[in-house]
Amino acid sequence: MKFSKIALGLLLSFGMAYAEKVNVNFKNLEIGDFIKMIGKITGENILVDGEIKGKINFVSQQPIEKSELIPLANAILESKKMTLINRGEYYQVVKSPDAAGEGVEVRETIGTGGTMRTVVFQLTKANAAVIRTKIKPLLHKSAKVISFKKNNLLAITAYPHTLKSIKQLIDKIENKPSNTSQVYTLQNAYVKDIFANVQAMAKSLFAQDIESEKVSVMQDLSSNSIVLVGSSKNIQELVSYIQQLDIPRQASGDVQRMYVIPLENSNVEEMEKILSRLLPQMTGNLGTSGSINALEGAAAVPPATNTAPVTPPSSTRTGPIPTDTKVQRAVIASDIERNALIVLANEAQIQNIRETIRILDVEKAQV
Repeated sequence: MKFSKIALGLLLSFGMAYAEKVNVNFKNLEIGDFIKMIGKITGENILVDGEIKGKINFVSQQPIEKSELIPLANAILESKKMTLINRGEYYQVVKSPDAAGEGVEVRETIGTGGTMRTVVFQLTKANAAVIRTKIKPLLHKSAKVISFKKNNLLAITAYPHTLKSIKQLIDKIENKPSNTSQVYTLQNAYVKDIFANVQAMAKSLFAQDIESEKVSVMQDLSSNSIVLVGSSKNIQELVSYIQQLDIPRQASGDVQRMYVIPLENSNVEEMEKILSRLLPQMTGNLGTSGSINALEGAAAVPPATNTAPVTPPSSTRTGPIPTDTKVQRAVIASDIERNALIVLANEAQIQNIRETIRILDVEKAQV
């Protein structure tokens, strides 16, 4: 074989595992001659239909396995929009965009070798049509992917290294934690009374546009239960809120409920920061040191000097203030899209919060 301007060295050697390796070094080698050289070293028949123009350079710092010569040939041919496909008894050089339609081998596993092949992936959890649209941008232009709705299958035609990357992605999607369900039977509250609040809290706590984060909330009136479906972690977080609502009905004044308070003049995030700093000072009842009435200069209620109950100002509810009941702290979150506050609070807390918002949410003076 005659080469012009070629420095070609081929050295067969044996590695530590006695696997046959090759040192390949060449410069300005015609691609057609390179394909012939690959066929001679590997002992494979390679059919070349037409002339492949171009020259290549390759420097091998370490010996490479003979089995890697076919993938190497494909990498070089890809630069010319050509590829090798396995015909069984021989390899054939075809145009890369046409390879998928040239009858490449169909397999259930990726296997070895460096030629393009079609691998079928059986999906059990993810929707094949959805996954197809997600992985298509990750594939080379010469690769193809189709989905089969009836069997929930993906068929991908690509090189082995691409198929291995796609398989890793599919495995991660398929092995994601499955949703679980939990039935929480209420002991004190009526499900119809707290169901809307639990639904609103689920939407506030967990991102609704991320399927794995959502928690579906359903009610069963016959058993006075709430049914939750989602990840175990998120369900347990929501159950903790349900437990706060499931209290004896005679203490309904301290039941926390969900409220949505739109703001007219203030920025919802700034208002949330202000109220969050005030929340630790609030108690569950009006007229205590946590009351926000002081913002308008109202006189603070002096502490009681005897055992008689403290009488709160006229703007608050009357009656003795319970001191032996543990009251849950109010929770405030921002709904930026609607510029509204989402508040979980009992009757006394929401009155304090509404009064504070009334004072602060005023139109800014025009300069």
